[in-house]
Amino acid sequence: MPSVVVHVPSGWSARAPLHVVVLLHSWGSYAMQWLASGETELRAGEPHIIGWGLDSRHDAARTAAILIAPQFDPRSARDWSGRLSDPTFFRQLLDEVLGESLVDRLGPGLSSSSLAEITLVASSAGGFAAETIVARSDLADRVDNVVLFDALYRGSDRFVAWVRASERRRFVSIYGGGDAVQSETRRLVAALSPSLRARAALYPRGSLERAVRASRVVVALTSLEHIGMALALYAKVLRALGLPTIDPSVPHAKLPRGDTSSAERIAVGQTIEAALEPSDTRLSDDSRADDYAIELTEPARLAVEVRATGARGRIDPLILWVDNRSVIAEDDDGLGGTGGRLVADFPAGTHRLRVTTHGPWQSLGRYRVSVAFASER
Repeated sequence: MPSVVVHVPSGWSARAPLHVVVLLHSWGSYAMQWLASGETELRAGEPHIIGWGLDSRHDAARTAAILIAPQFDPRSARDWSGRLSDPTFFRQLLDEVLGESLVDRLGPGLSSSSLAEITLVASSAGGFAAETIVARSDLADRVDNVVLFDALYRGSDRFVAWVRASERRRFVSIYGGGDAVQSETRRLVAALSPSLRARAALYPRGSLERAVRASRVVVALTSLEHIGMALALYAKVLRALGLPTIDPSVPHAKLPRGDTSSAERIAVGQTIEAALEPSDTRLSDDSRADDYAIELTEPARLAVEVRATGARGRIDPLILWVDNRSVIAEDDDGLGGTGGRLVADFPAGTHRLRVTTHGPWQSLGRYRVSVAFASER
């Protein structure tokens, strides 16, 4: 089993300031399982597993950061701080990955001292490791962002002290309502100073992405499943943190694996109830998509909305205006919560609208899509 898995997005350049995202994964899972898309070999001679595709989610965020995922012991639910309790260990790990293991791929001269910024993303038990890094590592001053997905089990006072120590630091905690995380979240909110509370988004009702962009502390509640929330929300949170972006000429992850000509007709003023299913168009990040064609005889400013429906199999949909080569415009949370609202000026002609999600995890379910003149909303 690999001890560390690394994903370098297409378009990354060694000439740019070095940013890394470190995934601290959940108990009972594997670093390779998180990052791989499709079938992958975890151990030689064992059956292949199906990866969860975080590499594609990372690419969908259009960030130039390198994604690094250390492997924790998947058999143990104990505190995963382990050797991270040594103040120098996290630095040693990054030095070895960047300066030795990947020197043939990334080029010479990279190390932890090259880092402009570190973003920690933790799921579930990975939160223990995140808390240990910000509390004890001699690289804690290089950590600018901490994102916890159902992972705030302890250390709320340490996280508050860490984010308070520098204006550039941001802390995001999204959880599903479990008792342990909920109790620690209450302690964290109570520990916020008045100045931090003024820069915090506590249980925002609108767009999560906008809340992350505008706030130093974000605490949000979601109905998404414990592990699935990290996979579903990763790209939008990472994008909102404002990390450097990759070359815009690199293909967008929301383009199909090959051209598709099938598209259901939709008209201005129409609402369609539908579902994303395994037989739908497969995109390059392994998500599924439904395409709709709208024909306009004259230019119009339209509002295209998409919402998840149904009590079970809830998805986090987004809406895109695409052609066969590019994404022209897109929206994820414009309706607030997980609903998308794309408002754009469309010229006369036939246009393709795409309803999809953030990747293969929790990507199937029912939704409602509607189109109206923007002045009517």
